[in-house]
Amino acid sequence: MDLCWVRGGGIVDKFLISAFRKAYADNYLFKKLIDNLDKSTFKIFLNIFKKNLSKKDFYIIKSFIKKYITIETFTFFQNVLQVPKQIGSRISFKFVKDTLKRCKIKKTPPLKFERTDYRKFLQPFYSSNDKISKIFYNQHLHVLCKKIK
Repeated sequence: MDLCWVRGGGIVDKFLISAFRKAYADNYLFKKLIDNLDKSTFKIFLNIFKKNLSKKDFYIIKSFIKKYITIETFTFFQNVLQVPKQIGSRISFKFVKDTLKRCKIKKTPPLKFERTDYRKFLQPFYSSNDKISKIFYNQHLHVLCKKIK
C-alpha cells in the first residue's frame, strides 16, 4: 500500500518548505548539511551549543534536542528537500478530489501518525478543518492506494 497526499495553500508548504527547498538548491553548505544528516549531527550541534551557551541554556537546548529532534526528523528533512520536484503543491485539491470521485473511491479518515519529534506539535493542525489548521496546512486529501497486479 502507498500513502499519497496532496497539499497546498498553507504556510507550511507554500512558504516554509518551499523556502527550505530553495535554500537546498541554492546554498551548497546547506545542501551538504542536509545530505549528510545522521546520528553524528547531534553531537556536532551539541558541541556548538555547549561552546556558545550558558550551562543553563545548554541544558535546555540539549534536553529539547534529545526529546524532540530524532533521526526520523532528519529523514523527514531529507525526504522533503532531496526530491528533484515536489508535485503535491502543483496539483489542485479540486482536481484530485474530482478525479477520485469519478473513480468512485471511498473517503477514509486520514491516517494519524504517532510522532515522537517536534512534528507532534504540528500534527493536530495537519488533519483538522478549523481556521488555524487551514492557515498552517489548508486542504489535505489523503489517499490510501493498493496496487492491483
